Amino acid sequence: MSKEGIKSIVLTLLVIFSLVLTWSIWTNSPNIDPINQVQYMEEVEISNKQEISAIVKPIQVLYHNDNNHYGSSSEEIIDNLMEIVNNWSFSDIENISANYTPQEFQNFANKAGTSEIIFADEVPLLLYKQVIKLEDSELPDIEFNRIVVKSSSDYNKTNNVYFVNTAKEYIYKTSVDGSDVKQFVEQIKKISDMFLPFSSVEIAEGKKFYLPSNELTINSYKYYTEQLDEKEFRDALFASPKLVKKINTARGQRYTDGLSRMNVYKDTMMLSYIDPTQEEKAIASSSELLERSIQFVNDHAGWEENYHFAELKSSKQKVTFRLYMNGLPVFNSNGMSEIVQVWTQDDIYSYDRPIFTLNFPVPTGTKEVKVLSGEEAVKLLVQMKDFKVDLLEDMAIGYQMSRDVNEPRLIILEPTWYFKYKGVWQPLMSVVIGGVDDGLE
Repeated sequence: MSKEGIKSIVLTLLVIFSLVLTWSIWTNSPNIDPINQVQYMEEVEISNKQEISAIVKPIQVLYHNDNNHYGSSSEEIIDNLMEIVNNWSFSDIENISANYTPQEFQNFANKAGTSEIIFADEVPLLLYKQVIKLEDSELPDIEFNRIVVKSSSDYNKTNNVYFVNTAKEYIYKTSVDGSDVKQFVEQIKKISDMFLPFSSVEIAEGKKFYLPSNELTINSYKYYTEQLDEKEFRDALFASPKLVKKINTARGQRYTDGLSRMNVYKDTMMLSYIDPTQEEKAIASSSELLERSIQFVNDHAGWEENYHFAELKSSKQKVTFRLYMNGLPVFNSNGMSEIVQVWTQDDIYSYDRPIFTLNFPVPTGTKEVKVLSGEEAVKLLVQMKDFKVDLLEDMAIGYQMSRDVNEPRLIILEPTWYFKYKGVWQPLMSVVIGGVDDGLE
């Protein structure tokens, strides 16, 4: 066969191969591995993942020096001190509660040279061992809301540090290297001029709070909000997002797969998910419940703002995380500053959270606001109609979150006193006019 003939045959085969390949590309539907799709989705979802130490963290530090008391809610100060504590090795934990009478317990932490690291609610020790170094192989299943550090005259040996539960009135003693405690005490003294003076305000016998001694000037803010993509939550919360139907409602949108449903409310910029098939109630341990709740947010679109652990109710299997701004808690009567979860035995039952983020502040929206001293705030509170001192649980300065009536995209944060009454946080100034609501759940 001639060279020209061979060339013709080869050229013809190449043309045929090219046509077949082109047809294959045009007509072939690739079989995309669904596992790869899920992995990609999860990478997007956990872009705002947080460690336990960033969510379960102190909200305040108190320092007692003779009859003088000082406090700070500055996140910078708290983070600085916790960086020291997190490097300690705790050992030999022991329950010493029986050594103290109720009166002695009340005065346990206010001795000269004592520091209190305060949490918003009771923290399970079995969970917090993932934050600090606990050397004991077996740990008690307890919750604490304060870590108490006392100065010493001798730092050449081990010193005691205490996990305290002020509600249940128990104290657990642990041992820490004396040089580590010395470093902490010296750091407290070094930055004590950055603390505010606090006063011990006794509201009733056996009930006192440490509150700012003076009137404070705190900035209020206005923030532009950015709506989060509700489709990301749909894809993260429903097992089969393609089967989910979207329905327009008077307040927003509803997504449902026929069983679970997710409502998005435009008036409050809130998301509410519920899975009514999860009805079997079972009480998980507080450590398991809190860890599961943190991981759930990590796996389902993440943390968009500065949220901290705020409250755990084991009997209801309910966990609340609250937004913090400049070290102060943010409150809203519609739940716009909270992430709330309720669990059943195997899975999430309900999940409520904001579906917006504070994008950037409005420069002209910042102004200075005068906030009463702690003593003046208490005077107003105890004079309120129907007020019952035994129902008062806590007091704190926080931001009241509201939407601008003229511009719904704007969020207003106004500093004011809040008090926790019968399990619910209320703004002080609202009850000055209307009286205390005694029927709250």
